[in-house]
Amino acid sequence: MQSSRPFPLPYKPQHFILNKFNGFAHPEIITGLDNLFNQKKNFETKLLQGKGTNLIREASLVSSESFPWPRQAVKEFIRSGVRNFLSSPFKESKAMKSFLNACHLLKHGLQTPMPLGVLECRRLGFVIKEVYVSEKIENIVDFEKYMKSSPVVQPEEEEIIRLLAGYVRCMHDCGFWHRDLNISNFLFTGDPGSRRLYLVDLNRGRIVKDMSIRMRIMELSRLTIKKWRPLFFEYYCAGHYDPHKMLDRSRRIRKMRKYWRERIRGVNS
Repeated sequence: MQSSRPFPLPYKPQHFILNKFNGFAHPEIITGLDNLFNQKKNFETKLLQGKGTNLIREASLVSSESFPWPRQAVKEFIRSGVRNFLSSPFKESKAMKSFLNACHLLKHGLQTPMPLGVLECRRLGFVIKEVYVSEKIENIVDFEKYMKSSPVVQPEEEEIIRLLAGYVRCMHDCGFWHRDLNISNFLFTGDPGSRRLYLVDLNRGRIVKDMSIRMRIMELSRLTIKKWRPLFFEYYCAGHYDPHKMLDRSRRIRKMRKYWRERIRGVNS
């Protein structure tokens, strides 16, 4: 396991081999990972997500009270699909991409949970098991649930839309293409006036040299922000693009995507 990309982190990741696992992580959590996945010690973990293709648990892999990230989110990617399995020897694992993409965002001043480790188990190059470990963000509010709680735009919501638009604009400007951008992948913390926004679920993302306008609009069309959409595009464009044209093209793409989804459902029903 190796990567040519730099790690702009406040610590130096350490490479390790633990039984069937190969990976790198913060030096202080390696023993905890060994205990957790090689069943050397019973850990108290809290299940955060156990449906779909991911298993996410909350754990405390370091006993030291001085460790900056006392709670960790341990995300295990469940293998899905023959095609993904057969192509796994020729590409980075989802766990590795999550780690490297998080590093890219942090390098450009964009908040995401601190990446703390990545583990892989491969046989003949095929990914058998993969795990990504990051900081567990405390006291978070699900962005999607929050935005659904109010029927009209409140001043506090305008602050959040401004933060969201600024984050996505900077993300695109630094060449990060999320490829699965939706409101549920944004989490925020803090009180009004001091909000912090975090982006999660980075495993599908790609780093590109330039995000074209077409790529930007395709990605922005995925955001289900409804009545906040015009305001979002005003902040996102910020004098560099025409917000009305961007908004119109985004709406047309959403309608087209909805049309084809309905057609596919009709064929399959």
